[in-house]
Amino acid sequence: MSQPRRTIEHLLKQGILPLTHANDAAIHLQVYPNKRSWLVFFDKAMLIIGAIALVLSLVFFLPITG
Repeated sequence: MSQPRRTIEHLLKQGILPLTHANDAAIHLQVYPNKRSWLVFFDKAMLIIGAIALVLSLVFFLPITG
């Protein structure tokens, strides 16, 4: 769990931060991923999926000689 999220939970438990403002605090402290972080995540995910697909295609198409 990230430090900003822990801070928000701590403030909620102490009653300092009203529950109605918790979402605004999370947005301000960038607890939720933004567009840039999603793009980086999908870029890496597609790279890994493509590499795995390439390796699996080589495994299935190379004849097994024995």
